[in-house]
Amino acid sequence: MIGTETELMLKSRWVIPARALNEGFTFQYPYLENAIADILEGYKK
Repeated sequence: MIGTETELMLKSRWVIPARALNEGFTFQYPYLENAIADILEGYKK
């Protein structure tokens, strides 16, 4: 079974952020610190 294109790209070990950015992809969390802060904020509630 084949997943969506996004799923295939993001689950690949060979994702190169620069290539995705060049294609117009925007990351929800471009910096790890922001992603971790958002995750931890969810635990405080």
